Amino acid sequence: MGFSYLHSKYQYLPLFKTVDNRWAVPYPYLIGEYNHPYNQDFLEVQPEPMEFLPSVNIDISAMDIEKALEAYPQPYYELTEDKAYPVYGNYLLDAFRLKQNGVLRARGDFQTQL
Repeated sequence: MGFSYLHSKYQYLPLFKTVDNRWAVPYPYLIGEYNHPYNQDFLEVQPEPMEFLPSVNIDISAMDIEKALEAYPQPYYELTEDKAYPVYGNYLLDAFRLKQNGVLRARGDFQTQL
């Protein structure tokens, strides 16, 4: 049996380093996966607290506080006057498991859960 590559359109997730030198996805990028109908029975993967490198932040200096809180909700982000810092997310394997079991399985790219 051979091995082949698969590119599934529009399934990009931004990865960032954590202080323990692991790759992770900040929580809000996975909201669609947590809400995917195929994942309703597979939600043992939940966002978890983690410490991203200080360079992982979003400039919110042009936003008013209400918009910033809506876009970067607590407890998933820590907000300062001009930055939003992610404090919840999923490490790479769990993020992939959510994608694999949700949208990729729905598209027929994977038939079983991890």
